[in-house]
Order: sequence, then C-alpha cells, then structure tokens
Amino acid sequence: MELERILNAGGPSQGEIIRSSDGKVPHKIAWLQCIGSRTKKCGHSYCSSVCCEYAIKQLILVKEHIPDARTAIFYTDIRAYGKGFEDLYARARNLDGSRFIKKRISSLKEDRNTHDLILKYVSDDHTVIEETFNLVVLSVGLIPLSENQSLSQILGYL
Repeated sequence: MELERILNAGGPSQGEIIRSSDGKVPHKIAWLQCIGSRTKKCGHSYCSSVCCEYAIKQLILVKEHIPDARTAIFYTDIRAYGKGFEDLYARARNLDGSRFIKKRISSLKEDRNTHDLILKYVSDDHTVIEETFNLVVLSVGLIPLSENQSLSQILGYL
C-alpha cells in the first residue's frame, strides 16, 4: 500500500519514487512475496491471490519512472489470476533489468551507513547469496476481517 501511495501523483512525493529513509531515488528494488502468508507457521496458509498482481504492476510502473532500475520479485509461486494478468506477467518478465526469483528470503537486514537492505537467500546449488537493494517492498497477504466469518455463515460458506 505504501508503494502504491508513493507511485500516485497525488502522493507524498508527487509520484517520484524516493526512499523515506533519506529521500534518495532507489535504483535496485526488490519485492518479497507471501510475507506472513502461505505458511502454517504464521497461521495464514492461504494465498491472498492479489499480491503478485500488485507487485507485477508496481514493477512495471517503477521501470516507467526509473528505466535503468534493476528490479527483482522474490516469490513462492506467481499467481496471475484474471483476464490479462498472465500477459502483464510476461511483459514484466521481459523488461530489461527485471528478474523473477523463486526463493524465500532467509534474512533481511539494513546497512545502517547507506540505508540499503541486504537480503540473504539460498541458491539452487545451495550457495548462500547476499544481495543489496536500495528499496524492498514487502507484499503482505490480505487477512479477512473477523466479521467476515459471521457473514460466511449467513451465506452458507461455513
């Protein structure tokens, strides 16, 4: 939601993509998908079904604002539901400097001197990789309101 607001021309930076920590334009940006979801450990084993689409759309918008930006989406599975979303995903995959990496991040820490973020993950050959990004977007899964349970019962879904 915060990146959506930053990208908006009516947002706090009039649509200019800048880091809130120091006002600098980020040139290496990562999206981390399924934060707090798709895992029983956090109590949310389901997929929100919209986060991937938001991240893909945001990646394309970021590349329009900062054409030389290097971007990466770290994902579990890309879920591109609905008409036209598979095409949007293909478009994003073909953008120069964009990567889609099927990995979970094992750690994320800030470099206090530069305000950059250091991601750590394990490659396919089991090598630990540390990669630095100027900006990291956490795609947190949607959680239904507790009031929705009573509505589901009324509608016969439970």
